[in-house]
Amino acid sequence: MFSPKTKNNEWLTPKQAALELCISLSYVYKLIDTNQLPAHRIGVKLIRIKRSDLNGMYRPASETKE
Repeated sequence: MFSPKTKNNEWLTPKQAALELCISLSYVYKLIDTNQLPAHRIGVKLIRIKRSDLNGMYRPASETKE
């Protein structure tokens, strides 16, 4: 049976994802809407984000050219 609250917290709500990334909830929804952050819809309203997809958002900042 599917359970978003597994021991390793594999699935996150958009609010939890926002807290993890230290960004606003509205920006998480923008990332989801623009397909920059993969999300899975459960039914009509529930959205869940895989932690592994969230971890893929982290990348090194590019060096600035002088």
